[in-house]
Amino acid sequence: MHWYRYGALRRDTSASERALNIAITMFTPCFINDIDPLPEPLLPILADQAAPIAVDLFDSAFAAPDEAYLRVAIRLLQRILAIRPADRLSRPAMLSMLGIALSNLSERTGDQATLDEAVDALR
Repeated sequence: MHWYRYGALRRDTSASERALNIAITMFTPCFINDIDPLPEPLLPILADQAAPIAVDLFDSAFAAPDEAYLRVAIRLLQRILAIRPADRLSRPAMLSMLGIALSNLSERTGDQATLDEAVDALR
């Protein structure tokens, strides 16, 4: 509703800015949990909002005894990378995290395809 309200309001008002900020706040958990569809114009903003959470998941995934955290971190990193432009300064760091996470998952599962994905991400 806030997204539609933002679309209906003039862009240069505090009400439109407030509606946009509420929409971003409400849609960020949906983005993180891979719930679609989401408004296409918001995807880059949502990816930016989710990036710190992806880093936290990445950091905690290696201490977790099972691979669930690792899989969640990988999925979120992949989603962020699919949306963010290739010229973003943070892209190499995100690709590095993805490669490391995939490599660790491959070590845990013995899956060669996952290791191949890790190598691709690190290239």
